[in-house]
Amino acid sequence: MIPLRALFFSLLILLSSCVSDDRAGTLIPPLPVTDAIKRRQAALQLLNSLAARNPGSPDIFYQRARLFYENKQYTESLNDINHAIELKESVGNYFQVKAATLKALNRAPEALEAARQVEILEAGTPELYVLLGDLYQQSERYDDALQYLAKALQATPYNGKAYYYRGLVAAKTRDTAQALVLYRRALNLNPGYAPVYQQLSEVFNRLGDYPAAMQYTQAGLQRFPNDAFLLNQRGLTYQRTLKPDSALLFFRKAVDVNPSFSEASLHAGLLLFKQNDLTGALRYFENALKQNTRIPMLNNYIAQCFEYLGNFEKALEFYTIAIQVDPADYKSTNGYWRVKRRLDYTPDETFGLIAAPKPTTPLVQRRPMAMDTTVFRPILPKARLSARSDTGDNQIRGRPVFRPPPKPN
Repeated sequence: MIPLRALFFSLLILLSSCVSDDRAGTLIPPLPVTDAIKRRQAALQLLNSLAARNPGSPDIFYQRARLFYENKQYTESLNDINHAIELKESVGNYFQVKAATLKALNRAPEALEAARQVEILEAGTPELYVLLGDLYQQSERYDDALQYLAKALQATPYNGKAYYYRGLVAAKTRDTAQALVLYRRALNLNPGYAPVYQQLSEVFNRLGDYPAAMQYTQAGLQRFPNDAFLLNQRGLTYQRTLKPDSALLFFRKAVDVNPSFSEASLHAGLLLFKQNDLTGALRYFENALKQNTRIPMLNNYIAQCFEYLGNFEKALEFYTIAIQVDPADYKSTNGYWRVKRRLDYTPDETFGLIAAPKPTTPLVQRRPMAMDTTVFRPILPKARLSARSDTGDNQIRGRPVFRPPPKPN
């Protein structure tokens, strides 16, 4: 792809050619723009102007799609590149931008189809081969992935990204030793590629080699200080080396940088729960639930926070949800009946009855029930959720009616 600086000056030339000759001698050339963000904004303004004047020009929409892609505005990029393809269907570069955009949107099957179209329309390039190698490894077609990555390395032997994706294939096929060799090779060739630091830190954290994990997260954060994944990995390293305060600091920073990163929110919540900061834990748990509703046991953690904070109605609500998600969750079943008894047998003051004596120690000071929080590993969503679905008169508006679980013996 054309560098942004070259694109900017080519757009200036193109726009200046649209100005009438009678004004050409009176125009003052603009001052050079040195800041990258300002250059993008200026280039985008030029492209918007050109697109308004020439709505039938596919190359203008192609160039604007590339600029949107560089700005990580992937939806806008996809809209523009689709419009360019509608205007002119047989340009390989258009499909390559479409494939890269779809990949960024986590739509790998569609991205693979677009990348194949590039290979049909034009001769393959190392960049295309790396893209195809990545898309094939995402589709778990590892032989095809290795074939295209080999083509990329044959054309460009020092292609760091190609080595990185070969490392991903080795890791997915459980050859960790080979994966580490390839990751390190990729890092030597392309030290400015953030995913290499991410994979190295994650692998060494899993292996329990915490000094090496710390080394790669430190090196990565020096180049990419706002990388939420690296911040989370640094937090995991501190947590597993029994430094919870430092771990919490990095988990919180990861959430601040990327609030949608549910794993960091979960880890921060679990540490705060262990430290008996239930209000803080609840805030992070609720953020994690907002981003990912399929995290196992998350509803149970939220219910426990509400229970020990004295909000028994909300605790019962989340214990109920936890049981609906997993009827075999005995911890949530016990919690459900524990809270339900508390609600059923504590008289309500509004009916003129004598309220049950309240504990002198605030509930927030009570330690949570036993829960193994010594080592928190990343919790991944279940592939399938085991939720019972009743039929017939048990259905209300298409949703199963909740039935209280059997009381524990």
